[in-house]
Amino acid sequence: MPVSQAIEELVALGTALFPDGQEAMPSLEDNLRKPTEAFERMLGQHNYPIDIKLNDSRFSRPQCKT
Repeated sequence: MPVSQAIEELVALGTALFPDGQEAMPSLEDNLRKPTEAFERMLGQHNYPIDIKLNDSRFSRPQCKT
């Protein structure tokens, strides 16, 4: 994922987790549901499976260019 796209996704996650004008204290269920939905949406938009791991053998890692 390019840096510019990663920045856009970070902003989208931030606005999903901390919406403007939130008056009431979020419930424990909201604190679990919102990040889960935001990450699942992000993974789905980029065609990654929901159950992907950081070191997933299904995907090859790019080789270091240095």
